Amino acid sequence: MHFSANVYNFIANILLLTIFWKKIISLYFLPVACTSDFFFFFFMIFFLSFRNIIKWSNVSEKIPKNHFWIFKFNFGEIITQIITQMLQVKLNKLESLLRAFH
Repeated sequence: MHFSANVYNFIANILLLTIFWKKIISLYFLPVACTSDFFFFFFMIFFLSFRNIIKWSNVSEKIPKNHFWIFKFNFGEIITQIITQMLQVKLNKLESLLRAFH
């Protein structure tokens, strides 16, 4: 129980870090149109390296094999929510641009 709380704490810290990172990027590079693309690639690079982070911290040895899929499922659900939210923001920006030029 204590270890699973640490795992979720770690995920929450990473999500807060990426959200904070996006805030910094949007504050300083707001005129740049590819801001959300940069954040998307930054987050996907982190997601691809997450498997290595699990290896380095020996998380896979501490989590029992039958509980490991739950951990993967929760993390994947969080990622899909973030990606759909980002796509929604992108569509809203595109719609506002089209209305401005129309």
